[in-house]
Amino acid sequence: MRQSGRVTGFVWIREAMPWLGPGFVYTVHEDALRGLRSDLAKHGFNAIVLDGSEMRDAASFHAEAKKAFAFPDYYGNNWDAFNECFGEIHFPNPTAILWREVETLARADLKTFAEAVAQFIRLRDAFARADAEAVEASEPIQIELIIVGRGPGFRHPDDPIDSRWRLPH
Repeated sequence: MRQSGRVTGFVWIREAMPWLGPGFVYTVHEDALRGLRSDLAKHGFNAIVLDGSEMRDAASFHAEAKKAFAFPDYYGNNWDAFNECFGEIHFPNPTAILWREVETLARADLKTFAEAVAQFIRLRDAFARADAEAVEASEPIQIELIIVGRGPGFRHPDDPIDSRWRLPH
């Protein structure tokens, strides 16, 4: 159900920030980060930054995730521990995860990068459903993954949007 820019209580990103374009994961150019943060704040998003500058493998991904998400000391630095600890976070609604310098891990260890994106998407969906088997959320919470980098696939606010993906006026 859509009500004034929200879908079932969530911010409808394609309407609120159409420059992000369509997709399950949004890609934003590092040069547009200030505008992105402003747009997110305007729509009530809490932002969590995941610094990818030192990510070269699974161990460095988990080390940074532990810092960014304030995982407990017993965090096991593996995907099972990631799922468990991430699922226990009490996120404000809505929350955006801004994964900066994402290309570092994507170039160095594509398998870990792909696994991380898949885990974020799976957990994003579990929070959106308040799936008690996967997350400790008593009500749906919107979490968006936005990867930030410098390549040609990362969007700027003035980039054209393919007409097949434009919203009707």
